[in-house]
Amino acid sequence: MAEIKIEKKAPILPWILGLLLLLLVGAGVYFGFMVDKKADTEVVALADEVPENEILPEETTTEVTALPAEVNTFVMFANEESNYTDAEMDIHHKYTGNALRHMGDALVALADKKGMSEEMNAQALHDELDTAADEIQENWKETDHADHIKNAFMKVSGALNQLADGSTSESLKKEAKDIDPNTLTLEQKADVKDFIDKTASVMKQLAME
Repeated sequence: MAEIKIEKKAPILPWILGLLLLLLVGAGVYFGFMVDKKADTEVVALADEVPENEILPEETTTEVTALPAEVNTFVMFANEESNYTDAEMDIHHKYTGNALRHMGDALVALADKKGMSEEMNAQALHDELDTAADEIQENWKETDHADHIKNAFMKVSGALNQLADGSTSESLKKEAKDIDPNTLTLEQKADVKDFIDKTASVMKQLAME
């Protein structure tokens, strides 16, 4: 009787496991490629929206740069409370003196912008405000500072009314009139500060028209 030789079949389990491993590796490579491609696409899209080196303007920057530099300086001075509160509005009147000088600079800039510098004799008014500032600071022992400040404020309110073609409110003029020349300035700090604040507001509005 002839012997029948039976060959053993090769195990297929290792092949199946190998195939699964290859599929997993292939899937990982594919998804990794897709994620990188999506990220690159988003970066390119952003680059297209924002040109290189472009600085996006901020709202406040746009507003500030719209003002003449001298007006902007005065507005920032008026809005900076520390100048007022850090004892600079004392008997030496540093705060009020600096405010008058900034006002004069801003008035000249506004008059130039509106083509009214010669008509208003803006430079002469600027010099008068500088003189008033020097007077209250150099002769700080005198008691007539309120008189100098009131006169200067009345001239500023009149000049702004002229720049606005007579349309500024009477409140600014009233603030100037409220300064009592018979009372020490140190007892009228709030009135002085109110006039400076409202003047800055009016100048800003005129500069942006």
